[in-house]
Amino acid sequence: MAKKNNPMGAAKLSFSADIGQFLTDNRIRLLDAIGEYGSLSAAARSLPMSYKAAWDAVNAMNNISDKELVIRSTGGRNGGGTQLTPYAKKLINMYRAMEVEYQRSLERLHQAMADSSEAMDINDFRRLMTRLHFNSSARNQLLGVVSSITIGAVSVIVELKVGDRLHISAAIPKEAAESLDIQYGQELLAVVNSSQMILHANETFKLSADNQLKGIVRHIHPGAVCSDINVELSDQKSLDITITEESCAELGLVIGQPIIVSFNASSVILCRYE
Repeated sequence: MAKKNNPMGAAKLSFSADIGQFLTDNRIRLLDAIGEYGSLSAAARSLPMSYKAAWDAVNAMNNISDKELVIRSTGGRNGGGTQLTPYAKKLINMYRAMEVEYQRSLERLHQAMADSSEAMDINDFRRLMTRLHFNSSARNQLLGVVSSITIGAVSVIVELKVGDRLHISAAIPKEAAESLDIQYGQELLAVVNSSQMILHANETFKLSADNQLKGIVRHIHPGAVCSDINVELSDQKSLDITITEESCAELGLVIGQPIIVSFNASSVILCRYE
């Protein structure tokens, strides 16, 4: 029997947070490849995908996920290993199972629409739903739980527990805090622009910034004018900081170097999931 053509093509499933996509087919394929090769660079080459894009994708998933998905270590194959956590493997299996059900649901929906007198092209429907997603270009997105709330005359200081050893302070107007209905134990997303953070190589300096996070320089992506510096924090979280080439040279940044990332609480934007 000849196989019936699928008018929709293969369905691609994605899971989105309020400010961007968390899991997509490409990211699942990247996780699969990491599990197969045990190396981020080898996984990126197999897709194919640039190493920086793969690195950014892993950081984004680790930052938003409440449990670690990918663990990087030094001294493995090719000078360092990359491994999936058991949680990541379960996530991949769940995604694949839901992807099958998603395809079946779209096929049933297509049939129902085809039988209707007001039939709508299923691809038009999918494109419309895609446009309704709100995406953000901000790379630094950290999921946390409200651990402290300090109400002032004008602003509210909110402390988020991002990891067992990692906390972030945000200062937002009282009106914004009321609008978000911030409460203890509430899960919020902290967003910090890469250009609003400062790097410090000397731990003896006294800093006035509300947030002072210790980390390790993991990657340096040089540019014509500015460089993107990836700093690994505790609990497998990370931040991307944009600094000028001049500042990069003055700091003498090298891979593996201990560093402090500082930024003001007023530079943190808080987002709530509906």
